[in-house]
Amino acid sequence: MPHRDQPPTNPHTYLCPPTQPLRARRHSPVGLFSTDALDWPAGRAATVTVDFSTTDPSGAAPTLLELSGEVHRPGGQRVPAGARVDAYVAGTRCGVASVRSGVFNGYIMHVVGPDSIPGCRKGALITFRVNGAPVVETKRNGGVAPRQFDLTLQ
Repeated sequence: MPHRDQPPTNPHTYLCPPTQPLRARRHSPVGLFSTDALDWPAGRAATVTVDFSTTDPSGAAPTLLELSGEVHRPGGQRVPAGARVDAYVAGTRCGVASVRSGVFNGYIMHVVGPDSIPGCRKGALITFRVNGAPVVETKRNGGVAPRQFDLTLQ
């Protein structure tokens, strides 16, 4: 995939959500997003030329905090797959995920910032709930995500 400073070498076919930047996760542990959003094609697929920039890895994507980890009961047992995990800033839900099992056991969540939802203020305290129950851990919105962020029910 071409970088911003290089001419496109060949077009690629992608399927993506409407007006969203493409994400090339394999190129960066935190994600590498296209520099422009793409409109949903009229048909099932479209051929597009996409630019990525390692100097601006967020590209056209709004600010977000990616968190992932295991979810445990107070005694240390894993919460079963399918449990819902919500992230809140004050009363505003800023992220939602579900616990999964298999190759990866846990949750993967994007907590959005004020670019997506005004109440999800950067630097604000995030609290979490699992199936509506509060968890012990909290995190500030924004900044560098920890490698793993496990959650424990209260």
